[in-house]
Amino acid sequence: MKKIILSNLLIFFFLFCIVELASYLYIKYNAKEYMDNYNKAAKEANLTLLTQRYAPIRIIDQDKFDNWRAIDYGDKDKPSILFFGCSYIYGFLNDKNETLPYYITERTGRTTVNRGVPGGCILNMFHDLRSETFYNQIKDIPEPDYVIYMWINDHLNRIANPYTSTVTYVDCPFYEVKPDWEYKDGKLVEIPIQKWKLPFYALYCSKAWHYLYAEKFAFEDRNSKMLRYFITARNICKDKFPKAEFIIIEYKDGSFSYMRPELKNALKKENIRVFNAEDLAGHELENDKWRANDQEHPNGKAFSDIADGLIKQLKL
Repeated sequence: MKKIILSNLLIFFFLFCIVELASYLYIKYNAKEYMDNYNKAAKEANLTLLTQRYAPIRIIDQDKFDNWRAIDYGDKDKPSILFFGCSYIYGFLNDKNETLPYYITERTGRTTVNRGVPGGCILNMFHDLRSETFYNQIKDIPEPDYVIYMWINDHLNRIANPYTSTVTYVDCPFYEVKPDWEYKDGKLVEIPIQKWKLPFYALYCSKAWHYLYAEKFAFEDRNSKMLRYFITARNICKDKFPKAEFIIIEYKDGSFSYMRPELKNALKKENIRVFNAEDLAGHELENDKWRANDQEHPNGKAFSDIADGLIKQLKL
């Protein structure tokens, strides 16, 4: 009986391996066929081509964003405030004088640092907090008493999936690999993806296996990972900026979603304050009146009201 069971298991494993190999080759071929067809049409239309490579790199080229970011200088005798986040903090589609950091400087006289990265998330904040370039850029400003991170629901997707795509624009010839981050022995540590997972991530990125077993390699529980990252950010900020409190502002994105209660309650237990953007503004922020012309990003009017609420809450 045992021999029969064992032989059946071996046969099943052998067939499973054949199916997996065939699936991998088919999906890889399918991705290449898609690229070839796209590039043929793109060449005729003089559009940007697509390419495909399998090589891990940093999450994002930080240097190319440095010129986009801003320091709004204020009273040198007042503490500064550091702002981190994505295009919402950066102020995408708004004038530079219509961002949340700018309004805070204008109305309080405090120096503010805008480290928003379009398409970024808390991983970009980690790069800054470990970068000597960043500290050199802010060395002459007053010491901050607040470090503020603006969170949107889409950040859960950005931190959960380590690989963005195997098919990207030709001027970015890679697929993006997002390492894990931990705070160990007073240091912010970047943990690369194990090489043995590469084939499974390649499958994950290539359409079909997104809904099958490869998903478990790509996703950790999103809320627990976000909590771990927020605690990591709080701890490193406490180390680097001992007089500063780490604050989170949650904002409704295109999904019109806020934090799940379990994440917000866990942050509360960690004594990390979370402000709701609509509470700060004193009204809802979902309709077009408060959004930029893409109907997604906040406009200057929204940030103006949020700034007033934040000034009141923090007694700036």
